[in-house]
Amino acid sequence: MPSRLGALALLLALVSAPAFAQAEKPPKGMDTYLFGILRSGKLPPAPAAEAEALQQAHRGNMERMADAGLLVGAGPLLDAGDYRGIFIFRADRRADVERMVQDDPLIKSGRLLLDLLTWWGPEKIGERYFSARKSGPPVPDTMVSYQLAFLKAGPNRKPAEDAETVKIQEGHMAHIRRMGDAGQLIAAGPFVEEGPLRGIFVFKLASVDEAREIAKQDPAVEAGRLVLETYTWLVADGVLPEPVKK
Repeated sequence: MPSRLGALALLLALVSAPAFAQAEKPPKGMDTYLFGILRSGKLPPAPAAEAEALQQAHRGNMERMADAGLLVGAGPLLDAGDYRGIFIFRADRRADVERMVQDDPLIKSGRLLLDLLTWWGPEKIGERYFSARKSGPPVPDTMVSYQLAFLKAGPNRKPAEDAETVKIQEGHMAHIRRMGDAGQLIAAGPFVEEGPLRGIFVFKLASVDEAREIAKQDPAVEAGRLVLETYTWLVADGVLPEPVKK
């Protein structure tokens, strides 16, 4: 198994136990990011002309954050209710991130809200993308469709470890390894903060339905320790790791 997915299996085996939050840093093959979740604000949509101007300014601020070395990945979530999109930032410059996101006119106006969570994910997110941008002439991004599953704390989640929890975690690890070996799971990792969102899976499959069917076979999901919310996520080609099939 590639070491990257071995680390994913280790990390995500721990999403149903709080102990991992005490770790100081992720294991080899992983890195720490700020995972930004954009949600709909309370203001109604702007008129068409204003909405277009706001969207252009929103994209401009994203470019500035990327040029500043803060934003390493981003893209919209489709048909996701109040969830609108995802930002992935470097974690070592949180103050700069928090300052620059407030320059986004959609956030400043209250039309979008941003939740920033500390996330352990695969190392080198965005590296291929930015390397290609530097080495070639400017070209429009090619957007690629992925499936992102939020893993949320389920109704049967137990904070303390017991024999049943250990068994479920072992099955959870084995399922992640199978998804990785099959080239289905390309990125994953836990949120460090204790809260309802425990982690994510990112798939490169034909549809959200296919990703959901594969993900829900996880023993932690079957046991109600975790619940899934799965959406289509559009991301520029080169941002996320390539699928690896064993």
